[in-house]
Amino acid sequence: MVEVVVCVHNAPKDVARCLASLRRTLRPQDSAIIVDDGSDDETRQLCETAAASEPNAIRLIRRAAGSGFCKAANAGLNATRAETVVLLNSDTIVTGDWIAKLERCMQSNWQIGIVGPLSNAGGWQSVPR
Repeated sequence: MVEVVVCVHNAPKDVARCLASLRRTLRPQDSAIIVDDGSDDETRQLCETAAASEPNAIRLIRRAAGSGFCKAANAGLNATRAETVVLLNSDTIVTGDWIAKLERCMQSNWQIGIVGPLSNAGGWQSVPR
Protein backbone atom coordinates (compact mmCIF):
# COMPACT_ATOMS: atom_id res chain seq x y z
CA MET A 1 0.00 0.00 0.00
CA VAL A 2 1.16 3.48 -0.90
CA GLU A 3 -0.46 6.63 0.42
CA VAL A 4 -0.16 9.82 -1.63
CA VAL A 5 -0.24 13.14 0.24
CA VAL A 6 -1.23 16.11 -1.93
CA CYS A 7 -0.72 19.54 -0.36
CA VAL A 8 -3.13 22.10 -1.80
CA HIS A 9 -3.42 25.86 -1.51
CA ASN A 10 -5.69 27.54 -4.08
CA ALA A 11 -4.85 27.23 -7.82
CA PRO A 12 -8.08 25.33 -8.56
CA LYS A 13 -7.28 24.58 -12.22
CA ASP A 14 -3.95 22.96 -11.30
CA VAL A 15 -5.53 21.12 -8.39
CA ALA A 16 -8.37 19.78 -10.57
CA ARG A 17 -5.88 18.41 -13.14
CA CYS A 18 -3.68 16.93 -10.44
CA LEU A 19 -6.51 15.20 -8.59
CA ALA A 20 -8.05 13.88 -11.81
CA SER A 21 -4.72 12.34 -12.84
CA LEU A 22 -4.20 10.92 -9.36
CA ARG A 23 -7.67 9.34 -9.28
CA ARG A 24 -7.00 7.69 -12.68
CA THR A 25 -3.69 6.20 -11.51
CA LEU A 26 -4.38 5.14 -7.90
CA ARG A 27 -4.25 1.38 -7.60
CA PRO A 28 -6.97 -0.39 -5.57
CA GLN A 29 -4.61 -0.93 -2.62
CA ASP A 30 -3.45 2.71 -2.53
CA SER A 31 -5.04 5.80 -1.03
CA ALA A 32 -4.58 9.54 -0.92
CA ILE A 33 -4.75 12.34 1.59
CA ILE A 34 -5.53 15.83 0.34
CA VAL A 35 -4.28 18.49 2.73
CA ASP A 36 -6.17 21.67 1.93
CA ASP A 37 -4.03 24.38 3.49
CA GLY A 38 -6.59 27.14 3.93
CA SER A 39 -7.70 27.45 0.31
CA ASP A 40 -10.41 29.77 -0.96
CA ASP A 41 -13.95 28.46 -1.53
CA GLU A 42 -13.48 27.18 -5.10
CA THR A 43 -10.46 25.04 -4.26
CA ARG A 44 -11.92 23.97 -0.91
CA GLN A 45 -15.06 22.74 -2.68
CA LEU A 46 -12.99 20.95 -5.31
CA CYS A 47 -11.08 19.08 -2.58
CA GLU A 48 -14.29 18.21 -0.73
CA THR A 49 -15.86 16.85 -3.92
CA ALA A 50 -12.81 14.73 -4.74
CA ALA A 51 -12.73 13.22 -1.25
CA ALA A 52 -16.50 12.60 -1.21
CA SER A 53 -16.36 10.88 -4.60
CA GLU A 54 -14.07 8.14 -3.29
CA PRO A 55 -14.38 8.06 0.52
CA ASN A 56 -12.55 4.72 0.84
CA ALA A 57 -9.57 5.95 -1.17
CA ILE A 58 -9.30 9.69 -0.51
CA ARG A 59 -9.26 11.49 2.82
CA LEU A 60 -9.34 15.25 3.27
CA ILE A 61 -7.57 17.27 5.93
CA ARG A 62 -8.72 20.87 6.00
CA ARG A 63 -6.46 23.43 7.64
CA ALA A 64 -8.30 26.65 8.46
CA ALA A 65 -5.46 28.97 7.48
CA GLY A 66 -2.57 28.60 5.06
CA SER A 67 0.61 27.72 6.86
CA GLY A 68 2.85 26.73 3.96
CA PHE A 69 3.87 23.55 2.22
CA CYS A 70 6.07 22.14 4.99
CA LYS A 71 3.40 22.34 7.70
CA ALA A 72 0.75 21.01 5.33
CA ALA A 73 3.05 18.13 4.33
CA ASN A 74 3.73 17.33 7.97
CA ALA A 75 -0.02 17.25 8.70
CA GLY A 76 -0.47 14.79 5.84
CA LEU A 77 2.50 12.67 6.85
CA ASN A 78 1.23 12.49 10.44
CA ALA A 79 -2.12 11.20 9.15
CA THR A 80 -0.75 8.42 6.95
CA ARG A 81 -1.33 4.76 7.61
CA ALA A 82 1.12 3.39 5.05
CA GLU A 83 4.78 2.50 5.25
CA THR A 84 5.38 4.09 1.85
CA VAL A 85 4.24 7.68 1.38
CA VAL A 86 4.50 9.93 -1.66
CA LEU A 87 4.38 13.72 -1.34
CA LEU A 88 2.84 15.21 -4.44
CA ASN A 89 2.68 18.88 -5.39
CA SER A 90 -0.79 20.00 -6.40
CA ASP A 91 0.32 21.10 -9.86
CA THR A 92 1.67 17.66 -10.76
CA ILE A 93 0.10 15.52 -13.46
CA VAL A 94 0.84 11.83 -12.89
CA THR A 95 0.57 9.18 -15.57
CA GLY A 96 0.52 5.45 -16.07
CA ASP A 97 1.99 3.21 -13.39
CA TRP A 98 4.04 5.95 -11.74
CA ILE A 99 3.40 4.61 -8.24
CA ALA A 100 4.67 1.12 -9.11
CA LYS A 101 7.77 2.61 -10.75
CA LEU A 102 8.64 4.68 -7.67
CA GLU A 103 7.97 1.65 -5.48
CA ARG A 104 10.23 -0.59 -7.60
CA CYS A 105 13.03 1.95 -7.40
CA MET A 106 12.70 2.27 -3.65
CA GLN A 107 12.66 -1.49 -3.14
CA SER A 108 15.61 -2.13 -5.44
CA ASN A 109 18.12 -1.68 -2.61
CA TRP A 110 17.62 -1.89 1.16
CA GLN A 111 19.75 1.25 1.61
CA ILE A 112 17.30 3.46 -0.28
CA GLY A 113 15.08 5.53 2.00
CA ILE A 114 13.78 8.19 -0.35
CA VAL A 115 13.23 8.41 -4.10
CA GLY A 116 12.07 11.14 -6.44
CA PRO A 117 10.91 11.29 -10.03
CA LEU A 118 12.50 12.95 -12.99
CA SER A 119 10.50 15.79 -14.47
CA ASN A 120 10.26 18.12 -17.41
CA ALA A 121 9.90 21.08 -15.01
CA GLY A 122 11.31 20.20 -11.61
CA GLY A 123 14.53 22.12 -10.99
CA TRP A 124 17.42 19.77 -10.30
CA GLN A 125 15.26 16.74 -11.17
CA SER A 126 14.59 17.96 -14.70
CA VAL A 127 15.46 16.14 -17.88
CA PRO A 128 16.10 18.98 -20.35
CA ARG A 129 14.87 17.11 -23.44
